[in-house]
Order: sequence, then C-alpha cells, then structure tokens
Amino acid sequence: MDGGYNETKMYAEAGADAVVVMSRAHDATIQRVAEAGADFDVLVMGDDIAAPDRVAEARRLEELGVGMVLHHIGHDHRGLHPELKLSPLTDLPAIVAATTVPVQAVGGLTIDQAVSCPTIGAGVVVFGAPLAISDEVSFTINEGDMPKILADAIARVHSTRVTQ
Repeated sequence: MDGGYNETKMYAEAGADAVVVMSRAHDATIQRVAEAGADFDVLVMGDDIAAPDRVAEARRLEELGVGMVLHHIGHDHRGLHPELKLSPLTDLPAIVAATTVPVQAVGGLTIDQAVSCPTIGAGVVVFGAPLAISDEVSFTINEGDMPKILADAIARVHSTRVTQ
C-alpha cells in the first residue's frame, strides 16, 4: 500500500517472482511497484478488492503498469452482504474485455467456478479456501482425498481452452 519500489525490490532480492499491490493504494505507489517490477523482473499483480467500479479499476491498474489484474471479491464483504449475491465471477467478463493483461479471479471460488474461468478469458486459475473448507462460515475442514480433488480440478482447468 506504500513504499512500493523498495518493498518490491526487497521481495525480488529475497527471491520473489511476483508481488501484489492493492488498487486502493495511491497511483504513485502502484506506478513505483510497476517500475520495480520491470527493474527486477517481478510480475506485478494489481488486486481490485473494494473498488467501487471494478471494471474501471482494472483498466486503471493496467494503465499504471501492472502485469496482471487480480479480480478479488472479498470473503468478509460477501459474508456481510449476501443480498448483493457477489461471487468471484461478478464483473469478470467485463474486466477481461476491458484489459489486455492476464486476469485472475480470487475470493472464494468454488472448484466449478475456478474451472469456468478460462472460458471467460481468465486463464490463470487459483484454488483456494473451497478446497479445504466445507463452508465459509465455520471454516470447517473438508474430509476426503485432497490430492485427488486437487488433481482432478487441475486436470479440468488444463483441458479448458482459454477464451480470448
């Protein structure tokens, strides 16, 4: 959120190959993170969490130099506002259409939602909490064969063509 160039430099020197900058940071911070990303060969991912206009925010992040947009619908926000019916897929097609950098959806994707991301044009897929928890309220750990669940989900993503 601040000190973008030096923080990115520090992470790069420690071996990181990617960093995340929050879109709610000042433009100057995002630009400095992007500069350091270029200087130290680090992928800069811009996270759009809490943006009032997610499509405009994705465009802004790209204009400021990020190499990937993380479209992030936060767990707490979704939990406190179920009436909004938000999911990580909310606005995803419009964000993909509005940007030229890769887009990744994060924030409580189900396995089926994650597998659908490449068909929307978001070819970078992350499997998070739904693989390990049975519900987002209690964060109860699922029983089952996690390596098999993960392998099956990854195979499904790899067999899905990324829509351009």
